Amino acid sequence: MPTLEIDCTSAGLPEGIRVAPCRRFEGWSLEATRSWNAGDVVYLHPVRLLAEDVEVRLVTAFGVRRCTFAEYGLELLPSSLGFLAPELLERLANHCGLPAADHEALFAALTRGGRQRFLNLGFEELVNHSNEPNCAADLVVELDLSGPEPRGRGQLRALKRIAPGDELTVDYRTFSGPWEPPADWVA
Repeated sequence: MPTLEIDCTSAGLPEGIRVAPCRRFEGWSLEATRSWNAGDVVYLHPVRLLAEDVEVRLVTAFGVRRCTFAEYGLELLPSSLGFLAPELLERLANHCGLPAADHEALFAALTRGGRQRFLNLGFEELVNHSNEPNCAADLVVELDLSGPEPRGRGQLRALKRIAPGDELTVDYRTFSGPWEPPADWVA
């Protein structure tokens, strides 16, 4: 199985965040080490397209979290392209040699005819769900089309004041559609 290793130690993360044990449930979270105000960009993160058979390894000071598409993948679907701003869609269509930014045609080009692929959001995968999040995830705000595979950058924005020690949270339903957190999650 091919692997992608992502450094989530303090050396591999943007300034102002760290991986910490989650206080709400068993597991890890991203935690602020500085303050942000509502509207501030907390950080930018990589966005890559991966084949469904890739294992992602998030390397932290607490150990390694292994993730596969079945466990955490944000599957690329034609509707996923609706998260892109119109100008990014146009650039992507041009890169793929398409005359227009049609979601179905772009999906076919990006998946090479429908092969299952998913979006990897780098260390952003450590941000946990909350029904009352303090952040919002903009999945793709920049595109790099200089190589054979499009690469992007997404961002995490503060929705309200965040203080040092606060867990960074998002509402997963904003980008994954209807979803209910498991009953044992403290949301």
